[in-house]
Amino acid sequence: MSVQVKEDTQAYHCYKTPTVEENYYCNFGINPEVIDKLDHPDLLFPGVDQDGEIHIIELKNHDYFIATLFVPQTRSSLSEPHPLIHGFITAAIRPSKETLDLVCVTRIKILFKKLPICSLIFLNSIEQFQESVF
Repeated sequence: MSVQVKEDTQAYHCYKTPTVEENYYCNFGINPEVIDKLDHPDLLFPGVDQDGEIHIIELKNHDYFIATLFVPQTRSSLSEPHPLIHGFITAAIRPSKETLDLVCVTRIKILFKKLPICSLIFLNSIEQFQESVF
């Protein structure tokens, strides 16, 4: 089955191409009668087949949330992982800004329980670091 992938989406970032071939083994799909009810700015439908049926769904403001109606693991191996599986693993090992913020705040709280005077100076340094990194 041929799937058209929209640019500027997580799926496109994984595939790096606008058209992909995928294996689809069932007759399930999204009921066309409820597609209008799924309308939300953060819910995207970046992959459709030649008939316009949705085969890839993703959440816009999430580190990695892609759902498919095909089976990417059947085309994946250790030596050549499927692009979506590779993307998932990459996202799982990449710390997000929220994770780094939590780690920084936790370490700061532990470090400055005994040194409250220095905490404001150090917090300012952390904020400058985060601005330069993110």
